[in-house]
Amino acid sequence: DIYGVGSHFYIAKKLRSGQLHVINELIRSSNDKTLDKSDLSNYRNIIVYTNPSSLPDTVLQGEEFEPIMLNIVYGFPDAHNHTSRLQTIRHISKNTTLLELKEILYHDYYGHDDPQKLRQIRMGKLNLEEKNNRKSRREYKTDEEKQTLAQLRLQDGDTLGIDDRNSLVPNWKDVSSSSTNFGKNQLSLTVKNSIDTNNIKPMTYSCLNTTLIEEVKRMAIQAFGLSLDSCMCRLYIDDPDAAHIPLYDHQTVDSIEFKQNNTNLCLKFGQSLKENDILLYILSDREPCSLELVVDQNITLSHLWLVIKQELNIDENDNEYHLCEVKPSLINDGPPLNDFDQTLAANDLTNGAQLTMRPGSVAKKNYVRLKISRIVDKTYESSEASMNEFLFYSLI
Repeated sequence: DIYGVGSHFYIAKKLRSGQLHVINELIRSSNDKTLDKSDLSNYRNIIVYTNPSSLPDTVLQGEEFEPIMLNIVYGFPDAHNHTSRLQTIRHISKNTTLLELKEILYHDYYGHDDPQKLRQIRMGKLNLEEKNNRKSRREYKTDEEKQTLAQLRLQDGDTLGIDDRNSLVPNWKDVSSSSTNFGKNQLSLTVKNSIDTNNIKPMTYSCLNTTLIEEVKRMAIQAFGLSLDSCMCRLYIDDPDAAHIPLYDHQTVDSIEFKQNNTNLCLKFGQSLKENDILLYILSDREPCSLELVVDQNITLSHLWLVIKQELNIDENDNEYHLCEVKPSLINDGPPLNDFDQTLAANDLTNGAQLTMRPGSVAKKNYVRLKISRIVDKTYESSEASMNEFLFYSLI
């Protein structure tokens, strides 16, 4: 009843990365009244697709496709020349064979496939706590490369080393430390696609802390195969408390105020934000009842009113409304905004602010509104003209 007839429900497992991996579809039982709860005892997350949407066939689901988070250490002699574009943390499906993983890592490193050179590449599980370098690495044999990561009993957080058989890594711990130090300047982001509902597979992207949000957007647009200019979309933190506050194109990823280890972002339609821009949400009894405006925070409140009137087709001389800011922390609306000659910044309006239009005009800041009536022959009369006549006096 809540989501409508024909909706699809999927049981999902929440991974360490914050992503949700689909286990299977939650179906109706034979009595057609209750849902089959066979997997709900282990996995408590449910993804809902309202009719007519459903999970695309391209999304792999099931425990066998659950990704494992692995740390990758590259032991190639020229690894330091490639570190800026390599992902040292990888999420790989546990039914992937070691050979398939080796092919993926080789292609990422060299940018092409070469079956002959691939035979010279070896992989091993690292134990970086072992002081003896020879014992710190267990090399996988050729026959083991046919096994899946699950069969090799690899788990979240395990570390794998990859290098060339013709080269020698003097100390895997030192190589890992170099990667780790570089990794401190990196951030692994997960970007969800809220633009194309037919392509919901998120993008995982490792980048330098100094990478601009605009660059992350371009990578997401490319990964999702969208025919869209980066100025027509915005990135948001995928968190309910910050879902209404878009990120600026000029921001670097290290300036994002993520909560705990959650590094999930969400790509949505909307005009991108440049420096000094802010996004405002305007609620009213006009159409559209919910209006989004991207404006310069240095315009005056009076200018904002003109923009709102133009968007809502309100006569410029109609002053029978005022604005109040809506804040989740307040039960009622905030005080009327009335510092008309000052900028939006001076009126304490920030990016993502929600404003509501209320009936009735208000006086400018530091002014009061007086209503003048006339007494005639000890009878109180208030003519229609005098009732609508207001005088303003400065309190300064």
